[in-house]
Amino acid sequence: MRLNGKVAIVTGASSGIGVGIAELFAEEGARVVCVARRETEGNVVVESIRRRGGQAVFLACDVSKEDEVAAMVRPSYRAIWTNRCSWSTMRA
Repeated sequence: MRLNGKVAIVTGASSGIGVGIAELFAEEGARVVCVARRETEGNVVVESIRRRGGQAVFLACDVSKEDEVAAMVRPSYRAIWTNRCSWSTMRA
């Protein structure tokens, strides 16, 4: 568990390599913020991580839009620095 106590923000986490990265980081003990445009697919990834004992949340975000990235980072930042664990209710 090399990433215990860490939070990883993984973009593109609804498919492909983004899913693999999110799953690997969770397996290594990180709390994972899965970020992507496709909410349905992203939530499937989060549920898969949780079923295997990991901690993850999904935040919908198009990283090509600065305002969406800022809205995604704010709740992630609060969760990281205040060490809150309200992962299931965190929203952008």
